[in-house]
Amino acid sequence: MTNPASTVLLLLAAVTLLALASRKFLIPYPTLMVMAGATLGWIPGLPHLEFDSETVLLVFLPPLLYAAAWQMSWRDFRSNLRPISLLAVGLVLATTVVVAILAHECIDGMSWPLAFALGALVAPPDAVAAAAVTQRLPLPPRLVTVIEGESLVNDATGLVLYRSAVAAAVTGVFSPSEAAMHFLLAPVGGVAVGIAIGWLAVWAHRQIKDATIESVFTLLTPFAAYIPAELMDVSGVLATVAAGMYVSKHASTIFAPSTRLHATATWDVLVFVLNGLAFTLIGLQIPLAFDAVSQRPLAELLLLTGLVCVTVIAVRMLWVFPSAYIPRLLFRSVRESEPRPRARDLVVLGWAGMRGVVTIAAALALPRLTADGSPLPNRNIVVLVAFAVVLCTLILQGQTLAALIRWLNVAPEAEEHSNAATEARREILYAALHHLDLEAIRAENAKDHDVEGAVGHLRERYWRLLAAELAPEITGDSTPPVDSLCHLTLEVLTVQRRKLSELARHGLVPQEICRQIERMLDLEEARVQEALENYSE
Repeated sequence: MTNPASTVLLLLAAVTLLALASRKFLIPYPTLMVMAGATLGWIPGLPHLEFDSETVLLVFLPPLLYAAAWQMSWRDFRSNLRPISLLAVGLVLATTVVVAILAHECIDGMSWPLAFALGALVAPPDAVAAAAVTQRLPLPPRLVTVIEGESLVNDATGLVLYRSAVAAAVTGVFSPSEAAMHFLLAPVGGVAVGIAIGWLAVWAHRQIKDATIESVFTLLTPFAAYIPAELMDVSGVLATVAAGMYVSKHASTIFAPSTRLHATATWDVLVFVLNGLAFTLIGLQIPLAFDAVSQRPLAELLLLTGLVCVTVIAVRMLWVFPSAYIPRLLFRSVRESEPRPRARDLVVLGWAGMRGVVTIAAALALPRLTADGSPLPNRNIVVLVAFAVVLCTLILQGQTLAALIRWLNVAPEAEEHSNAATEARREILYAALHHLDLEAIRAENAKDHDVEGAVGHLRERYWRLLAAELAPEITGDSTPPVDSLCHLTLEVLTVQRRKLSELARHGLVPQEICRQIERMLDLEEARVQEALENYSE
């Protein structure tokens, strides 16, 4: 029997090598890892790796959703809530219905509940795949917000529909009123649980002063939101997302710079490992899904899976244009508050519909038996179709999305992005110089020559940086005493960070730029702290 520990180590080694290959050959790593996993799964003699789907959801989904929610700006999410909702709720419902009708008509003996379960399985695009694509491709910020925002919350819609359909398929009983009530209450309850856990997490972080312990605490937070929500039969997905966005909103005030640097490094490694393992495990399960229906004619299977894959892609492409333009025609407030979407952006939005780990885990969670103990009809077909949709969208859409973006010339306004970053740097440097002017007056009145020298040195440096618009770097050739210079530099960094938070709070700096500048300030503070510690020794 294969040792589980050795299996995990081998998978980690494979993930690392595949990530290197992905960078070398410019292939999106979800696509490459799924293909590699499927190839390994078909090699004769290799042991088949099976896993419990609920465990997969618990291990993979909370941290990956939390990491994605952490990067999402609440201000941007709120300003794009209408298009996100139309995709995360409206499109998921539409896809579920269309796929259910197709499956019921094309598959002999397919019950309506199981057909709707299949539709709910394949309807929501994957948050992990979306993040993997948007982080590596140059896209306009608003388009990135809509793609990532949709993928964060659409799993909640899909899983609520899926569980209602599965319950009806297993028991043979369906209550529309109960299903509708659950569909309405599950998201609200999930958000409430997430905000409560987020508030507790913020409070706890304010009490903890150790970077390592805080980093570990950030790893526990997504599970603290997801598990209670699932036990309460509300949306664990939305609970995790709400907690992540709530904590992220307060991150600049509750985390010390050293904690941010430590936690960022920890999460970068964790997200890389979980992403790689998730998509490799998907690939390993694909041969098992085909083996389960090997008694059916291959042509029939290919036709059925092809029809569903085309339907899933087509419904999304057909949905994005009316959902973007019709509200503008009907409502003046939409025309006045939102920029007119470009057709090429909508094409990219429609093509960015990769499915992933949630679809696979939920498909494998389908019960094998009904309430009376008989086998659930067509279960294996549903699982196979779900796997086929994931494989098709990851390979076809994931592999061609970058080429489509280049062909359509969909890119962010580089000048606008650069101007925002430059203006933000200027603002925090002006704040630093203003603080130094006040310190100079105080030092002159107190006849503190050490501080006067440090003020003069830093003032010259910051004026030089302001003129050159460069990122600050600590130099070791200072003429004033090291301790005075370091302490004053820490004060100035605090002033700059406070000014940056003010700009972000008023929506004057995009979150991406804010995080970049904040990291620059954190790195500088870490170098200053190290210099001060070395001087003290």
